[in-house]
Amino acid sequence: MTPRRPAVAPPFSPTPRSRRGSDPGRWRLGLLAAVVGALVLTLFGRLWFVQVVNGSHYRAVALNNRERTIATPAARGEILDDLGRPLVTNQTAPYISVSYTELSRQKDHGVGVLTRLAPIVGQPVADLEAKIRPCGPKVAQPCWNGSPYQPVPVLEPASPQQALAISEHSELFPGVTTGVQAVRAYPAGALAANSLGYLSPVSIADRKDPRLAQLPDSDLVGRTGLESVYDPVLRGTDGVQTVSVDHLGAVTGVVSNAPPQGGDHVVLSLDEGVQSALEHALVDAMHSSGTATTASGVVLDPKTGHIVALASVPSYDPSLFVGGISSAAYAQLNSAQAGLPLINRAVAGQYAPGSTFKIVGTTAALTSGQAGPNSIISCPTSFQVGTQNFRNFEGEGFGPMNLARALQVSCDTVFYQLAYADWQSDERKLQAKPPQSADEVFARTAREFGFGAPTGVDLTEDTAGSILDRAGKTAYWNATKEDACKGAQTQPKGSYIQQLDAENCTSGNVYRGGDAVQFAIGQGDVTVSPLQLAVAYAAVANGGTVFSPRLAKAIVDTNGKLVRTVDAPVVRHVAANPATLSYIRDALVSVVNGGTAAGVFTGLPVQVAGKTGTAETATDGDTSWFASFAPANDPQYVVVIDVPHSGQGALFAAPAVREVYDAIYGSRGVAPVLANGQLPTTLPTVAPDGTVGQPQLPAPPGAGAYQVTPAAAPGRRAGTVGP
Repeated sequence: MTPRRPAVAPPFSPTPRSRRGSDPGRWRLGLLAAVVGALVLTLFGRLWFVQVVNGSHYRAVALNNRERTIATPAARGEILDDLGRPLVTNQTAPYISVSYTELSRQKDHGVGVLTRLAPIVGQPVADLEAKIRPCGPKVAQPCWNGSPYQPVPVLEPASPQQALAISEHSELFPGVTTGVQAVRAYPAGALAANSLGYLSPVSIADRKDPRLAQLPDSDLVGRTGLESVYDPVLRGTDGVQTVSVDHLGAVTGVVSNAPPQGGDHVVLSLDEGVQSALEHALVDAMHSSGTATTASGVVLDPKTGHIVALASVPSYDPSLFVGGISSAAYAQLNSAQAGLPLINRAVAGQYAPGSTFKIVGTTAALTSGQAGPNSIISCPTSFQVGTQNFRNFEGEGFGPMNLARALQVSCDTVFYQLAYADWQSDERKLQAKPPQSADEVFARTAREFGFGAPTGVDLTEDTAGSILDRAGKTAYWNATKEDACKGAQTQPKGSYIQQLDAENCTSGNVYRGGDAVQFAIGQGDVTVSPLQLAVAYAAVANGGTVFSPRLAKAIVDTNGKLVRTVDAPVVRHVAANPATLSYIRDALVSVVNGGTAAGVFTGLPVQVAGKTGTAETATDGDTSWFASFAPANDPQYVVVIDVPHSGQGALFAAPAVREVYDAIYGSRGVAPVLANGQLPTTLPTVAPDGTVGQPQLPAPPGAGAYQVTPAAAPGRRAGTVGP
């Protein structure tokens, strides 16, 4: 009998439910369900927030994704002369543009269209492709800065024949459009080009200017001159058209359209007739000298500080910038061989003023009490300062004389003596125990007349010139000492340059007696612009008021309403009593009647007061100056002209000034450009349709005075003004 195996308990015996507790699997499943439920609730909550709470916002965003804006440039305001004659206006001209969006949707991306267009517009296909491609971080110029949905101008202005070739065969040029637009026009040609300025597209650098930061990238801005200074006034408000587009970028409709608002007009004090006469006179003076390559001049109203004419030759044709100037043409305008025509030398030029500066020394001596109106001072042929001998012009000597006679014959040695005595007085004060401050009467008087500081004229160019006193010489030495010391070591031993560098290295900060005497006759370190000199002579003429001159006279809106007048601010007053300035005015009359300018102004219907100047240079000939005002008893005009690299003031600048007065008053057979030789007393009127009405002209002068009739059509010069 086989024994029975003992019973063995199974390795696992299930525990009754009542003993094992909760099921882990079901617990995890429950947790997952809770998480999923929370996510679903969050999703529905977000959808509710987006669609219900912020629904309107996102509907607007979605709509904007289907809308694009196109800027329509406003017509710029005109620039008018004092009689309302347009110097800068607008004219309609054809243009040809290409739609980048339409070309990009074509099978060949528009290559065929551009190939057919290239010979018509006279541009290579590659240039056209570059012009219309949108600018971007990896796209270098040339490229299109405007909206890619806006047609890109590829030729503006175009000729009527070019526009017609496109419009008559439009089926060959899908995506190419023609139209007409307003572009800048210059009815007086190149007249006053340096003052008017020109336009160019907005650049990246312009974005730093708050005035230009919000402009469309394709817009034009005033780059120089009045176009730049009064750009916010002239530009108006661009129109904005909002269009709807489909998913391919094609325009499907117009959502809104805000038309452009034209810019305001700028009325100038500049007179077209006087401007033309001034430019002709400058060119004649250059030709007369045979050596001059540049010249500049100013006609200023001494009673108001407004500029009647301002010219620099050679000049340029501003129409070159219409539609974009070529790189070759722009390089020519910046060429020294062409005379750097973009520089407005009347305001930016810096020249030694020569003897025209002697009004400063005369005022300084009379105001400080160093000399009186009847003080007698010797006029020898030369004056010794240390070991250096300073000669009178051409070595002439005139004997004893007063200051009025010294101005009349332009005696340098009289002013040498006055300046040296003033320098010695200052040196004694500086060396006293304790030291005293130097008065520097001559330099201080020069600054009172406005020299040594920008005039503040409403142009983009304006120079301070140079009035080098003791402090200024020290500052200049600190800035140049290192170069001077280097030159003293490297220049040929014993040469003039080496000796000069050696002196400047060790003692270039010392203001010497030789500096003072050179200062007194407008030589050495003294430089001025023609406009600065005109402002100073205006102060002599009007009794001591120094203006910050202005070309603009008023701003008028497109409806003919006066927006505001533009006055020339008063900067300061010369610290000289009326008797002193009257004394100088009389002396300047004697210069014309029997002095260095005798005979030049014979036959004019008015008396001219003025001063010749011949600023000597080491090379290239002297600078010829003449500074004047007329009529002497009631000055209406200040006329200043300089002709560098020519010769004596009486030979070149003075006859050119005479030409200007001939045009103003009418003499020597020249038709007068101003009625009764006077400027208008009111502003021109501008009607809403653009019609300009003449301002009120002054009444004829009293019995016995000159009476002239203005020329019917003041001369205009088209094209570039130059030698």
